[in-house]
Amino acid sequence: MDQICSTEFWNWNLTWSTTTPIFTSCFIKIGLIWAPIAFFWIFAPAEIYYMIRKKGMKVPWSILNISKLIAVFLLMVLSLIEMIYQMIRFTKTDVRPVEYYTPFLIFVTMVAVAIMMFIQRRKGKITSGVIFLFSFFFCLGTAGGYYTALQKTFNKNFAYDKEFEYFQFSAIVLYFAFSFILFILNCFADMRIKPSQVPKRRSPEERASFLSILTFWWFNPMAVLGYKKPLAGEDMWELNDENKSETLQAEFNKYWLPLVQKANSHHSEVRASLSRRYSEMPNDDCTKVPISPTDSEKDIAKLSILKPILKTFGWELFFTGLLKLGASVITFVNPLIL
Repeated sequence: MDQICSTEFWNWNLTWSTTTPIFTSCFIKIGLIWAPIAFFWIFAPAEIYYMIRKKGMKVPWSILNISKLIAVFLLMVLSLIEMIYQMIRFTKTDVRPVEYYTPFLIFVTMVAVAIMMFIQRRKGKITSGVIFLFSFFFCLGTAGGYYTALQKTFNKNFAYDKEFEYFQFSAIVLYFAFSFILFILNCFADMRIKPSQVPKRRSPEERASFLSILTFWWFNPMAVLGYKKPLAGEDMWELNDENKSETLQAEFNKYWLPLVQKANSHHSEVRASLSRRYSEMPNDDCTKVPISPTDSEKDIAKLSILKPILKTFGWELFFTGLLKLGASVITFVNPLIL
């Protein structure tokens, strides 16, 4: 850590044991900026893989998705300018590696975010949980840096720090402004079609943003309607396509039917083999020499429904198991913490 930052990562006196807490420069760069970037690069490949596999209607260009790309582009330009600025400083004076590593990582990450947005639009995905969470964490990180810069620049309790010269202070302010705009924009979902063209009974979950899905905000119209009057069958929304049995069965049959066909093929071969054995025996021996059941049991393929289920719902079961594991750990650890 000292080789990257040249300063301490955490200082209890500056952050905790004081009435005007601030963060160290090393913690701002690595703890608040690098952490969201690491989060994005860990989870983005899985979501990109999921989007590439999915087939959907292409999302048309709109003010919202263009604004998202503009916000990402502004962060790219800002990080590129800061990186060039730090490299120029490096030729004149000593610059800590974290000072030019951080804008480089931001630039590369924003390029990846822009590419992911293009893929998302082409595959018909109107919202992204990874991009939303990344923009949220990144906004929090830049807010921490912005707060510390304000304290060091304008608070009389702190001596003026040359580290926060005009350019760097301006960069910190712009990082926070652009990241906040990006976060607000990602709170909303793109539209595949105009709201007036949406069928009345279609579930609003299909048009909801990740934040709305996370908070079940999309369900509010049904809750309000149920409060006003008893709900009837015609008030219910249709199931989403991915939740319909015909969709799930088609996905399951893609892995199940080949196993059934393979088993039937093995069974036919075994029956043909048994018929040949009986036909080669004399008539008197057929009743005296039975064929052992184990002969056929070894040849007939044993069908298992577990493998098709895991191939169809493997990721859903995996993440559900992780959530259940986390809930169980919290349940058992909570008494120890208290």
